Amino acid sequence: MILKIKYVMVFIAIILTEHSFAGTFSKSSLDSLPKFQLQGDSCVFNFLADQQYIFIEGSIGTVKGKFMFDTGSQAALIINSLFVKLPGGKKIGTGFNGTGEHYDVMQLDTVRNIVIDGHCTFSAVGPAVASEEKGIQDGLMPDFLGLIGFNFFKGYILRLDYLHHKLILYKSSSSFAEHKRYLNGEHVLSVLNFEKRKAPNHPLINVKIDGIPLEAEFDTGQPGTFYPTESTKSRLLLDGVLSPPNDNNESKLNAVELATGLKIDLNYLHVRPHDTGNAMKKSIGITEDDFIGLGYGFLSEFVTVWDYDNQKIYLLAQ
Repeated sequence: MILKIKYVMVFIAIILTEHSFAGTFSKSSLDSLPKFQLQGDSCVFNFLADQQYIFIEGSIGTVKGKFMFDTGSQAALIINSLFVKLPGGKKIGTGFNGTGEHYDVMQLDTVRNIVIDGHCTFSAVGPAVASEEKGIQDGLMPDFLGLIGFNFFKGYILRLDYLHHKLILYKSSSSFAEHKRYLNGEHVLSVLNFEKRKAPNHPLINVKIDGIPLEAEFDTGQPGTFYPTESTKSRLLLDGVLSPPNDNNESKLNAVELATGLKIDLNYLHVRPHDTGNAMKKSIGITEDDFIGLGYGFLSEFVTVWDYDNQKIYLLAQ
């Protein structure tokens, strides 16, 4: 299936009306139901082809649709309440997305019969979060079930292969992971050491573009997003390093240089006004004026292995 994808910035901020998520959950709910969290030594998920985002077939109850696998979302599960109509729920805060839209964030005590990719099943989990994901539903996927984020696979190593539309998760404490067997027979092009600051799900590295230092963060929930200052943008356009946007509002950025010396051209990049990235910068701890989100446009050039515990991302040849 080939879909024409419009750009949607899948950055979500949640502002709670209580002290924290944990503070709004009753003890009985936490004690009686398992969390929406991956179990076992490893798990394989297939995702849709011809997408700049990672969508996985699934269902919640009797509602069938697609989950988005988004490392940029820290919550294990955010259900799209516009598409999945579940009874009950308690308002715990408000949220806003990259377009500036605000919406209610609800807590659901119990969510039943979740299936991911036909084989990963949860008979009942709770508590869970639900919110109106209008941007993704209207712009990307009309049968959007919700976001699967970092806390779902926390404690696992992620192997992401866009060429074969497959992601594999290895438990960090397993013998397979400890001995780095996921690298057996692979051609390792580069090993990136990354930082974690305010958000453990956002790996941060330093890069250079046309000699300009800036920070980059990795996130599967975007094709690639650049937030340059006006002076940086003008210089890159003048030097021919950054192209003007095409009809799909996509630009090309040449010779992004990693700390290891590897250079890569980005062909799927959305250039956003500098100040629209301020909320994101604050939430994940970015300090440089210029920063870039490395999503599909970068990640699809390699097979990538994300070792969060040891703060390394391996770039493997496809």
